[in-house]
Amino acid sequence: MTKKKTILNRLSGLFHNNYRRGIIEKMTKKKTILNRLSGLFHNNYGRGLIEKMTKIQVAIAILSRNGKFLCQLRDDVPNIRYPGRWALFGGHIEPGETPEVAVVRELAEEISYVPASVSFFCCDVEGDVVRHVFHAELGVDVNDLVLLEGWDMKLLTPEEIRAGKCFSEQSDDVRLFGIAHQRILLNFISHRENCLF
Repeated sequence: MTKKKTILNRLSGLFHNNYRRGIIEKMTKKKTILNRLSGLFHNNYGRGLIEKMTKIQVAIAILSRNGKFLCQLRDDVPNIRYPGRWALFGGHIEPGETPEVAVVRELAEEISYVPASVSFFCCDVEGDVVRHVFHAELGVDVNDLVLLEGWDMKLLTPEEIRAGKCFSEQSDDVRLFGIAHQRILLNFISHRENCLF
């Protein structure tokens, strides 16, 4: 299903009569949809809801073990965000999937690991991407994981995350963090430290 059809299907569900549904189906351009629909809403929530539905939705996981955080060195290919940089595991939310289900599916696909449970941490918006961030304890040794997506994976210390770079044995050099992923991890570390006091 194309992105435009997905948006139309989601928006059609917001309306209860055939007249409005027909209007939605006739609109063909994303900007036209947003402009016409923003007139139907009288508060910022409705406008924000529609704008959020047009953004790329992803679910990512902060996996922690003994004070360290599991990070992925992303593949160094040009058609992905933050190529060749350290980031968190996760990926796109499929149509009809909740963020929580998506993050568990992505972990299974990327490292063959399914945590016992995940807890929602925050939503992070960067440009056209909304990242739904979850936390879970990594219940196995990193050597028991199978890296199925990415170039490398490693448990990183808060100091390495604050430095914004870390050495990778696979690439044999120091690699930078993806900016959004570093920011999310630093917010999580700060939140965790503040909760302890």
